[in-house]
Amino acid sequence: MAKGSIKASPRISPDSDTSDPTLSFFNKPHTITLLVSTFLFLLYVAFYTNDTDENINNKWGLGAGSMVFIIIGIVLFRDGPFIRPHPAMWRAVLAMNVLYEMGLIYILFQNKASARGTMKFFDSKLGIPLPEKSYAENCEFTPANVWDGIDIFVLAHSLGWFGKALILRDNLICWIISIFFELCEYSLEHQLANFAECWWDHFTPHSWTSYEWAPTRRLFNYFGFVILILAFTLAELNVFYLKYLLWVPPEHYLVIARLSLIFLFGIPCVREYYEFYSNP
Repeated sequence: MAKGSIKASPRISPDSDTSDPTLSFFNKPHTITLLVSTFLFLLYVAFYTNDTDENINNKWGLGAGSMVFIIIGIVLFRDGPFIRPHPAMWRAVLAMNVLYEMGLIYILFQNKASARGTMKFFDSKLGIPLPEKSYAENCEFTPANVWDGIDIFVLAHSLGWFGKALILRDNLICWIISIFFELCEYSLEHQLANFAECWWDHFTPHSWTSYEWAPTRRLFNYFGFVILILAFTLAELNVFYLKYLLWVPPEHYLVIARLSLIFLFGIPCVREYYEFYSNP
């Protein structure tokens, strides 16, 4: 490798893991099987579900339409950068990513009241103002105060750091995102009360596998690096603004499902981004 160059990402062939004869069933297309299974499922939904509740009907229709789109994606979308546990899984992830983006586009054209009403479609308990908790009301360093500050956000931050380390594979960029997010917290305390923290309320894990992002190697790397940091920071801030603007509590299944999907979206996304970044 030439001096000053960046570590190139190896291009992965989707057919490079098909040598094991015990996996031959999973390495063959099953389009007809998927078609028949989907058809039988839709027949069951159409004839054996309760059609008296309009809200449930709408949920079944949305879910069935999403399932059909995901199956179409599994059959027709191109393979991504990963082959395990199976390329079809990552094609399904890409299809779910497209569905999620379509949902975001719909929300983009709603006002706050309409968007909050949309959340009530998924859960009738939503759509009401949420209490805001400040973590800086009493900053005395005592066991009681420390224990009071331990809530679902502690687990969320820990899992988030672990997920980012798996996706980014670089200790430096994880630290930069962490510091940048702290700055965002300080600057947005006037909107999000739970961004106010005591001086002792900070912790970070460590990443052990690395990409060579090398942001100072060339101008292209620098701007690509900055864009990646901004994208991750905005994704993290969106969690808190989902709570602030749409009144969805952090422990709600919609938030947990969204974060889980974003984690799955981020794994192949950053892998492909790094391949473009290292092989422009």
